[in-house]
Amino acid sequence: MAGKRKISRDEESYYVSVKSPTDTRRHLLESTKKTLMSLQNYHKLLMIRHEKLKHLDDLRQSIRELSLLNNRLSSKLPDYNTEIIGSFKHSKNAEKKTPKKLEKKTEKVREIHETKPVREKTDLEKLEASLSSIEEKLKGLD
Repeated sequence: MAGKRKISRDEESYYVSVKSPTDTRRHLLESTKKTLMSLQNYHKLLMIRHEKLKHLDDLRQSIRELSLLNNRLSSKLPDYNTEIIGSFKHSKNAEKKTPKKLEKKTEKVREIHETKPVREKTDLEKLEASLSSIEEKLKGLD
C-alpha cells in the first residue's frame, strides 16, 4: 500500500474526463467565432454612429451658415408690408370662393392659431419659414 496514494476531493474534481473532446472543442471554437463576429459587428456599429455624429455636425454647421447668409440677404432686400401682400392673395382667392366658405376657413385658421402653444423655432424651422416667405414673394411677383 505504499505505492497507492489516497486522492483528495480537490484532485478528483481537477481531473475530469471529457467524453467527446473533438465535439467539445468544435463547440468552443464555434462559440468563440460567434463572439468575435459579434465584436466585429459592434465595432462597425460604433464606427457608423461616429460617422453619423460627424455628418450631423456638418449639417448643423451648414444650417448655421445658410441662416447667416439668409439673414444677410434679407437685410439687403428692401422692406415690405406683409399685410399688402396678404391682401393681394386674399383678393385672388375671394374671387374663386364664396364669402361663406372664406369666413369659415378664416375662423378655422384663427382657431388653429389660438390653440397652438408657443415654442421657440429651431434653426431648420426658421430656414423653412424664410424659404416659404421667399417662395410666396416670388409667386406674388408672377
